[in-house]
Amino acid sequence: MQKEQSEDNENLNLKRQEIQQLQQHLVLIKQEYNEIAMVLESINNLKGLKKSDEILAPIGGGIFIETKINDPEKILMNVGGNVIVKKNISDAKDIIEKQASELKTAAEEIDRELSNMVLEMGAPASKE
Repeated sequence: MQKEQSEDNENLNLKRQEIQQLQQHLVLIKQEYNEIAMVLESINNLKGLKKSDEILAPIGGGIFIETKINDPEKILMNVGGNVIVKKNISDAKDIIEKQASELKTAAEEIDRELSNMVLEMGAPASKE
Protein backbone atom coordinates (compact mmCIF):
# COMPACT_ATOMS: atom_id res chain seq x y z
CA MET A 1 0.00 0.00 0.00
CA GLN A 2 2.77 2.40 0.97
CA LYS A 3 4.72 1.45 -2.18
CA GLU A 4 1.68 2.29 -4.34
CA GLN A 5 1.27 5.64 -2.59
CA SER A 6 4.96 6.39 -3.07
CA GLU A 7 4.68 5.56 -6.79
CA ASP A 8 1.55 7.72 -7.07
CA ASN A 9 3.36 10.64 -5.42
CA GLU A 10 6.34 10.17 -7.73
CA ASN A 11 4.07 10.09 -10.80
CA LEU A 12 2.25 13.18 -9.55
CA ASN A 13 5.54 15.04 -9.09
CA LEU A 14 6.67 14.04 -12.59
CA LYS A 15 3.38 15.29 -14.04
CA ARG A 16 3.73 18.57 -12.16
CA GLN A 17 7.25 19.03 -13.53
CA GLU A 18 6.04 18.27 -17.04
CA ILE A 19 3.19 20.76 -16.66
CA GLN A 20 5.62 23.40 -15.41
CA GLN A 21 7.92 22.82 -18.39
CA LEU A 22 5.01 23.09 -20.81
CA GLN A 23 3.86 26.30 -19.13
CA GLN A 24 7.35 27.77 -19.48
CA HIS A 25 7.46 26.75 -23.14
CA LEU A 26 4.05 28.35 -23.67
CA VAL A 27 5.27 31.62 -22.13
CA LEU A 28 8.24 31.65 -24.53
CA ILE A 29 6.01 30.97 -27.52
CA LYS A 30 3.65 33.78 -26.52
CA GLN A 31 6.58 36.17 -26.09
CA GLU A 32 7.86 35.29 -29.55
CA TYR A 33 4.34 35.71 -30.97
CA ASN A 34 4.11 39.18 -29.39
CA GLU A 35 7.47 40.14 -30.89
CA ILE A 36 6.27 39.03 -34.32
CA ALA A 37 3.07 41.06 -33.88
CA MET A 38 5.19 44.13 -33.15
CA VAL A 39 7.31 43.46 -36.25
CA LEU A 40 4.17 43.25 -38.39
CA GLU A 41 2.94 46.52 -36.91
CA SER A 42 6.29 48.15 -37.68
CA ILE A 43 6.18 46.88 -41.26
CA ASN A 44 2.66 48.24 -41.65
CA ASN A 45 3.92 51.61 -40.39
CA LEU A 46 6.35 51.71 -43.32
CA LYS A 47 3.45 52.31 -45.72
CA GLY A 48 3.54 55.78 -47.14
CA LEU A 49 7.25 56.32 -46.58
CA LYS A 50 9.22 57.68 -49.51
CA LYS A 51 12.86 57.50 -50.49
CA SER A 52 14.97 59.81 -48.29
CA ASP A 53 12.31 60.06 -45.56
CA GLU A 54 13.96 60.14 -42.15
CA ILE A 55 12.97 57.65 -39.47
CA LEU A 56 14.17 56.53 -36.07
CA ALA A 57 15.43 52.94 -36.20
CA PRO A 58 15.74 50.99 -32.93
CA ILE A 59 19.14 49.46 -32.27
CA GLY A 60 18.20 47.86 -28.93
CA GLY A 61 17.74 48.75 -25.30
CA GLY A 62 15.47 51.70 -26.08
CA ILE A 63 18.18 53.33 -28.20
CA PHE A 64 17.45 54.67 -31.68
CA ILE A 65 19.41 56.02 -34.61
CA GLU A 66 18.24 58.55 -37.17
CA THR A 67 18.34 57.08 -40.65
CA LYS A 68 17.01 57.70 -44.15
CA ILE A 69 14.95 55.32 -46.23
CA ASN A 70 16.80 54.12 -49.34
CA ASP A 71 14.10 51.88 -50.80
CA PRO A 72 10.67 52.09 -49.15
CA GLU A 73 9.52 48.87 -50.88
CA LYS A 74 12.32 46.63 -49.53
CA ILE A 75 13.43 45.53 -46.10
CA LEU A 76 16.40 43.51 -44.89
CA MET A 77 15.44 40.26 -43.20
CA ASN A 78 17.45 37.72 -41.21
CA VAL A 79 16.55 34.32 -42.67
CA GLY A 80 18.67 32.33 -40.23
CA GLY A 81 22.33 31.63 -39.72
CA ASN A 82 22.99 35.38 -39.67
CA VAL A 83 22.11 35.50 -43.38
CA ILE A 84 20.36 38.75 -44.25
CA VAL A 85 18.44 39.09 -47.51
CA LYS A 86 16.53 41.92 -49.14
CA LYS A 87 12.80 41.20 -49.39
CA ASN A 88 9.93 43.22 -50.70
CA ILE A 89 7.49 44.18 -47.97
CA SER A 90 4.73 41.88 -49.20
CA ASP A 91 6.96 38.79 -49.21
CA ALA A 92 8.37 39.66 -45.79
CA LYS A 93 4.87 40.06 -44.35
CA ASP A 94 3.86 36.67 -45.79
CA ILE A 95 6.85 34.99 -44.14
CA ILE A 96 6.24 36.71 -40.80
CA GLU A 97 2.50 35.97 -40.86
CA LYS A 98 3.29 32.30 -41.52
CA GLN A 99 5.62 32.29 -38.50
CA ALA A 100 2.89 33.89 -36.39
CA SER A 101 0.40 31.26 -37.53
CA GLU A 102 2.82 28.44 -36.67
CA LEU A 103 3.41 29.92 -33.22
CA LYS A 104 -0.33 30.28 -32.63
CA THR A 105 -0.86 26.63 -33.61
CA ALA A 106 1.95 25.51 -31.30
CA ALA A 107 0.48 27.52 -28.41
CA GLU A 108 -2.96 25.98 -28.99
CA GLU A 109 -1.46 22.47 -28.99
CA ILE A 110 0.37 23.13 -25.73
CA ASP A 111 -2.81 24.59 -24.20
CA ARG A 112 -4.70 21.41 -25.15
CA GLU A 113 -1.93 19.22 -23.78
CA LEU A 114 -1.86 21.19 -20.52
CA SER A 115 -5.64 20.93 -20.16
CA ASN A 116 -5.52 17.17 -20.71
CA MET A 117 -2.71 16.74 -18.19
CA VAL A 118 -4.53 18.80 -15.56
CA LEU A 119 -7.68 16.74 -16.14
CA GLU A 120 -5.70 13.51 -15.81
CA MET A 121 -4.19 14.69 -12.54
CA GLY A 122 -7.62 15.51 -11.16
CA ALA A 123 -9.15 12.19 -12.21
CA PRO A 124 -8.90 9.34 -9.74
CA ALA A 125 -6.39 6.69 -10.77
CA SER A 126 -8.01 3.58 -12.16
CA LYS A 127 -7.39 0.49 -10.05
CA GLU A 128 -7.11 -2.81 -11.88
